[in-house]
Amino acid sequence: MSSGTDRPRVTLDEQYLSDPYPTLSWLRENEPVHWVPEFEAWIVTLYDDVRMLFSDPRASRDRRLGRHYLAPTPGTWAARFDNESIASFTGETHKRWRNNISAGFTPRAVARMEQQVRDVVEQFAAPIRGRRGVVDLVAEFTNPIPNTVISRITGIPPYPGDEDRFRGLAQDVIRRFFFYADAENVERGESAIDELAEWVRKLADERRQQPQEDLISDLIHGQAEGDGVLDDD
Repeated sequence: MSSGTDRPRVTLDEQYLSDPYPTLSWLRENEPVHWVPEFEAWIVTLYDDVRMLFSDPRASRDRRLGRHYLAPTPGTWAARFDNESIASFTGETHKRWRNNISAGFTPRAVARMEQQVRDVVEQFAAPIRGRRGVVDLVAEFTNPIPNTVISRITGIPPYPGDEDRFRGLAQDVIRRFFFYADAENVERGESAIDELAEWVRKLADERRQQPQEDLISDLIHGQAEGDGVLDDD
C-alpha cells in the first residue's frame, strides 16, 4: 500500500484492492487531488471538488478522450455506447438530448420514482432486519440496490429472475468500461451490452404500443413532436 516513504498510493495490487479505505482516507486529508502514475490519471477524493468538476463546462465526460481508451469493434453496441451516447455529445446536440430526456423526469414521474426507490430499499432491508449474527451489508444491501432501482424505474418487470438478470448484465457492462479491464471482462461486457440492448429495444417497442408507468414510456411518449432524437435504438 505504501512507497518507501510510507506515503499511501493507489495501485491495482491485491493488497490495495482488498482494503483501499485507509489510503483514500489519507488522500482526502493530505492530498485530495492525487496523480496516479500507474493509471496516468488524477484521482479526486473530495465531494466538493468532484461536484465542481462535473459542473465545469471545460471538463468532458467523453471516455474516448482518455489516454487508455481502446475503441470497441465498429458497428457493435459497445461502439454505439461510446459514439452515440449523451456523454459523447456537446453543444446543441447535447442540449437536444437533455431536453428529450427531461421528458422522463416530470414532477409526477419523480414522485413515482421516489416510491419505487423506497420499495426497492425495503425489498432488500426486510430480509436482514432483525437478523442475528453477521450481515454482509455490501453483498446483501448496498450492492444490489442501485441497479435494481435503475431496472425498476426504467420498466424492467420485477418478475422473479428478471431484475437479477438485469443487475448481472449491468455489472458486466460497468466492468467492461473500466480502462484497466482485462480481455475477459471486455468480452463479457460487450456480450452483456448486446443482450441489454436487445432487451431494452423490445421493451421500448412494447411501451410504444402500450405505455406503462415507467421511464421508457415517459421518454417515448413525452418527446416533442418531430424531434426524433430518441428512437428505439
